[in-house]
Order: sequence, then structure tokens, then C-alpha cells
Amino acid sequence: MTTQKALDDIAQWLRDNVVNDLEFKVPPELKSSNAAKYAYNMGHPTVFTIFTPPDSSKSEKEDYKAPSIIVQLIEGEHDVVKRSGSRLILQVWNPGQHTPGKFTPNAEGWRDLVSFIDLTRDRLERAVIINGHRIRTDTLTFGPMHENRVLIDHYPFFVGHISFSIDFHSSSSDFLTNLSL
Repeated sequence: MTTQKALDDIAQWLRDNVVNDLEFKVPPELKSSNAAKYAYNMGHPTVFTIFTPPDSSKSEKEDYKAPSIIVQLIEGEHDVVKRSGSRLILQVWNPGQHTPGKFTPNAEGWRDLVSFIDLTRDRLERAVIINGHRIRTDTLTFGPMHENRVLIDHYPFFVGHISFSIDFHSSSSDFLTNLSL
């Protein structure tokens, strides 16, 4: 089984088992973050593999796709079992509280991010096996994204991760044979 197939399988599993149960605010096409002048929309997260497609009309800070999950390969190893360090990058957009005719900016979007992480993590831990790939829940870590132990601040975007290892096999019999490893 190829690494590409394992990443694609995880992405499809997220589409089938996670994102349709979630809705978050979707950023408008407007350049201004002053959300008082528009009605926001809600949408399900989009799932990407490795990177998000670039948008040359936006600056680097604005080039977030939200809400979304990006399935990434961090590193791999091949011993008796092929193992991969994987990371899900979860992104939400929430500039503040929208009420009819009024917008109040705040930094409470982290609450959406934590809910997104919690539901996704719970589904991963309950799945254990995704298309023949064993999710190593003993290695699972999660939280907001940070650099040098400082949280990344790209308000009104909030970004977090779930990192874990997967064992991938060519068949379920391979999985059962290597389960005791």
C-alpha cells in the first residue's frame, strides 16, 4: 500500500465520517474583516491532502481555507510495519459575534477550533482502523498550532492540529498478522 493511498484514505474517511457533522462560519470574499456589513454563511469543512490550493489574489495571512482539514504526512518509517507520522491541520474562521444588524469583534473563535479538534479526535479514537490503516491513538497529540511555544495568531483564523501515527497495510490479514508488533 502506498503512502499516497494511505493519505487519500484518511482524507476520504474524514469526508465520510467527520466534516458533514460540523458547520462553521465561512469567510466572505471581501477583503475587509469588518463583518458588520455582510451576512456570513455557514459551511462544512473542506478536506485537503498535504497543502491547500493557493489563491494568488490573497496575501499569505489571508490564504487560509476555512473551515478545513489538511491531511499531512510528517514522516514515515518502514520496519516490519510501514508507519507514518500524520498530522491533521484544522482551520476555522470566526471574527466575532454576528447578531442581526450588529457585529461585535472578539477572539472567541478558539472555541470553534477546540470543538472541531474534540469531535475529530473522538472520531479518530473510536475508528481505530481506517481502510486497513491502524490509527495509533497511543501517539495522538492535539492542540492549537504554535511556533517556538507561542500560539500562532492569524485572527480571525484559528488553527490547530491533531498528530498521530498510522500503521498501513496492504490487507486486513496483514493488519491481523502484525497486530501484536
